[in-house]
Amino acid sequence: GTHRKGTKALQNSMKYVQKYNVDLDPRYNELLGRHSKKAMGKICVSRQSAFSEPEALDYLDKLLRYDHNDRLTAKEAQSHPYFYPVIQEHKRQESNKLDSTV
Repeated sequence: GTHRKGTKALQNSMKYVQKYNVDLDPRYNELLGRHSKKAMGKICVSRQSAFSEPEALDYLDKLLRYDHNDRLTAKEAQSHPYFYPVIQEHKRQESNKLDSTV
C-alpha cells in the first residue's frame, strides 16, 4: 500500500537526481520520497469540477510531471486537447468578425 507508493516515489526522485547528476545537500535525502504520486482523478473528487474531465486530468498530469523534460512546454500546453473548445470558439469569433467586415 502506502509504503510501496512511497518507495516508488523515492525511486523516481532518486532516478531524477541520478539522471541529471543533481548534487543535493544531504539534508534533502530524508525528504525525497515523502510524497507519493496521486492519480489526478482521485484528487479531483467532484464530478462537477471542471477538472474532472479526462482532458483536464491529462492536461494537469502532463503539466505536473516531476522531470522537466517530460513536462509539457508552453507551446504544447496551449495546443492540448483540453483547450480545443476555446480554440474553436476563438476561430468562430474571428470568422464572424471577417464576415461582418465584408
